[in-house]
Amino acid sequence: MRVAAAAPPPDLDASPLAVEVNLPAYRLSVLVDGEVREDHAVCVGAASYPTPVGSFAITRLVWKPWWHPPASPWAAGWTATPPGPTNPMGRAKLYFRDLYYVHGTSATASLGCAASHGCIRMSNPEVVALVRRVHLAGVPGADPAEIERLAATPTATRHVELARPVPLEIVYRVAEVRGGELLLHPDVYGRERDGYSTAIESALRGAGRTGSADDPGLVHGLAGLAPAPGEPTVGIPLADLP
Repeated sequence: MRVAAAAPPPDLDASPLAVEVNLPAYRLSVLVDGEVREDHAVCVGAASYPTPVGSFAITRLVWKPWWHPPASPWAAGWTATPPGPTNPMGRAKLYFRDLYYVHGTSATASLGCAASHGCIRMSNPEVVALVRRVHLAGVPGADPAEIERLAATPTATRHVELARPVPLEIVYRVAEVRGGELLLHPDVYGRERDGYSTAIESALRGAGRTGSADDPGLVHGLAGLAPAPGEPTVGIPLADLP
């Protein structure tokens, strides 16, 4: 009997859609053809439940998910919650690793903070917009009208396996250059134990500001401006740097 060859693994580069999360910035970015199209404020894992860093792939999504408490001490005593306003998963979720999701939340006060148990939370309207994009990119030939019906239905759960996984990159970048500014984000997990200098040098070099990156005194001074955990991001206009 002839056995069919196994299908090749999905080519993540085949999809123009990608998602990036910078944990210290509490920011999720949507990229199309490598260009940032949208930025969204998110809640990331607390220091005791850090969100993992690395290259992942979104392989499935759930419209109007149930929440089932994981086998973890923090969830002891909790019970399964159906779709609805009290569901911790919000209106939709995107799977990228066992027990880790990008998902919606009605607790919007937590956005811009490190407060989850490792998942990445977005506001419900924004996660619905993201799931629309991922559904279309990950299921070739998907009917946009059907996706709109799924988004509008208040409680009907729908699981969708993606034929074309969407890349998700989770980074820990405390210094970056964006929009003409050097941005210094709080070291939410205490990983920059030697200070921000190396991260600042790397960010400046990546932006072509080698003169500033090669000035130890300037870099040290900039590192001194870095915010403490719980404080907001500090932005320094590149025009103010030599």
